[in-house]
Amino acid sequence: MLRQPFIFLLLISPFFITAQSKSLPQALSEGLVTLQAEGLVGHGGECLQATVTNVGKRALRIVLGPGMVFQSQDTALQDLLVVDNEEYVLAANQKRSFKLVGYCCEMYRGGPGAGSVFQLVNQNNEKLSQVATYLYRNFLDKNPMTQQAIWSVSDNADLSAVWDRNQPEKSKKLIEFLAQLTGRPVPWYRSEYAKAAPGPQMAKRPMMMIEADWEFTLPENDSLTLAVFNDAGDQVDVLMTNKLYSSGIYTFTFSYKTNRLPKGVYWFRMRGKKLGLVKERKLVF
Repeated sequence: MLRQPFIFLLLISPFFITAQSKSLPQALSEGLVTLQAEGLVGHGGECLQATVTNVGKRALRIVLGPGMVFQSQDTALQDLLVVDNEEYVLAANQKRSFKLVGYCCEMYRGGPGAGSVFQLVNQNNEKLSQVATYLYRNFLDKNPMTQQAIWSVSDNADLSAVWDRNQPEKSKKLIEFLAQLTGRPVPWYRSEYAKAAPGPQMAKRPMMMIEADWEFTLPENDSLTLAVFNDAGDQVDVLMTNKLYSSGIYTFTFSYKTNRLPKGVYWFRMRGKKLGLVKERKLVF
């Protein structure tokens, strides 16, 4: 999809029609262009500026698609994954600078700042390329959950934190896509972590809370209790006590502040006075 307003005019001009079309990596490998790339302020959004020079003798239409990885020359800083899709026409010997939408893809390294130097990686990471393409095609390239989605692939970050409560259906479909891509199960809850800047501190940020929608069926009337147990079987908290339900199918939505507990393995168990265990789920954080 072309998002630049001036592209329409280029499409109908003879200059654009006769231009040779090349992807940026292809043009670089064939020696048709040179590239300089540097970081802008921030580690997401329009965080990368690329300057491309057409060193050939004919016009080029340069295609920059989602999935390109720009590697930082400073090993303490993160690489950037492009989730943009742009096309630019360069006349012979023309130089042009443009901004690209990208996100960090190494969460435990520092965020690149203005002037950080990058180079385009020759071979794309297939999974990162797939997630970048998905985000772009589904208009999620500037969504708040985009960064966490990329980290879930690049750094095996928690899938449950890939969530935008303003777009629940898109969030659900994105998590399902990421789970299939990474071979992990779809989490039964949504999570929220403490905010932290990219870098070593990301590994230490605590999970602050979870939110879940539990579907369950009661064949008869019963009083239900929902409690939290540690892995040793000790009850550590109660979310609901002896709430009366008639027989039927229900969806029970709850949130729980996990930062009140030490890290470990926990069980969320819903029990009825008559029916016993109705539902349980495991949480590890």
